[in-house]
Amino acid sequence: DASSYNSELLAAFTGHATPTVVFDSMDTQTAATLFSNAQSLGYMTNTVWIGDDLQSAPQGDYAKSFGPTASTNLVAALPATPTTANGAYNHFLSDYQAVWKTTSIIPTTFNEYDSIVIASLAMTAAKSTDPKVWVKYIKTVSNPPGTSCGTYAGCLALLKHGKKIDYNGAAGNDNFNKYNNVFSGFQMLGFTPSLNNKLDGYITPEQLAAVVAKGG
Repeated sequence: DASSYNSELLAAFTGHATPTVVFDSMDTQTAATLFSNAQSLGYMTNTVWIGDDLQSAPQGDYAKSFGPTASTNLVAALPATPTTANGAYNHFLSDYQAVWKTTSIIPTTFNEYDSIVIASLAMTAAKSTDPKVWVKYIKTVSNPPGTSCGTYAGCLALLKHGKKIDYNGAAGNDNFNKYNNVFSGFQMLGFTPSLNNKLDGYITPEQLAAVVAKGG
């Protein structure tokens, strides 16, 4: 952590069009220093600063260090809680609660959960634990066409009966595109004047996919 980020801020904000949005991910100590520098340079009123889940806590250190414009210029982008028709998210939540004794999940854990399930199903479909072999089966078990399934046990039963499956998991449909990427929705959390969270917006997986498809 540096004692000042004035030079970096000046390089970003001067000599060309002033940024209307800044995406950031940093620890609390860095944020406190950088936000203080940005305040002194006047960069906190005309620019929206978008951080990640670390920045989202109500009454948190990030929001407090941002200063008086946190309610208008500070946003945190978090993976949105999915809604799945096949009950996959609720199944994940039940498993999570059984292990951690809470339903307040850490952001992105449902994505990580799905990655483990998909890898396990790919190994089963490939009849191999060799990564060079089963990696070729990831899309086979996660993308359509196939019988939709949302739990490891349910999908495994279908595979054992020779069925082509389409895993739709806790994070959503888990359909990989041609770049081997999967999109989840994001909720954009802002802050009230008292630094409590408020929902400023929601970005759907389809909207993200459309931007990427256009080369955005």
